[in-house]
Amino acid sequence: MNKWRAATKVALLVLVAVSIVYDVVAYMRGSVDATISRVVLGWARSNPLIPFSVGVLCGHLFWAQPALSIAGSEVGERKAPPTS
Repeated sequence: MNKWRAATKVALLVLVAVSIVYDVVAYMRGSVDATISRVVLGWARSNPLIPFSVGVLCGHLFWAQPALSIAGSEVGERKAPPTS
């Protein structure tokens, strides 16, 4: 596995874990209005570009992309059925 691919996976996992911990602490020590989702919702209501940007980001992440090359094989490529 490419070292940068592995580093990206670790960075994403750390980012998600830290965000969850922060959100729980913000809720427990502050209030529900201090959570990430409430702050982002407030921003989105005052600036419609926020939800649009999130939609573009999700489209970029989850839209069909070219096959990934991992360990010499193509992930997501269609293979011909075996012939007898």
